[in-house]
Parts: sequence; C-alpha cells; structure tokens
Amino acid sequence: MTKKEEQLKRLKMETLSDKLLVEAFYQAKEQKLDQDFIRLIEDELRKRAISV
Repeated sequence: MTKKEEQLKRLKMETLSDKLLVEAFYQAKEQKLDQDFIRLIEDELRKRAISV
C-alpha cells in the first residue's frame, strides 16, 4: 500500500462512527482481510482510545 493510499484510508476512517469502526474491525478480522488494512483500523481504534 502506498503512502497516499494509506492516507486516504485513514481519512475515510476518521468519518466512521465509533460503532461502525468497531464493526469494521471485527468483520475485517473475521474475513481475514489484508493485515495492513486491519492495522489501520487498529491504529484508529487506539487513536480514539477504544479497546476491543
């Protein structure tokens, strides 16, 4: 993933509600999506001080 792609994904995650972010995390893990994507979600969860 390029730096620009990562920045775009991060920007989009900032618009998600906490509830949707948590749901996205669990779905990404369940579907075994790309680890980089899961890490982005985890980073955003930490930034918001949400523990899962």
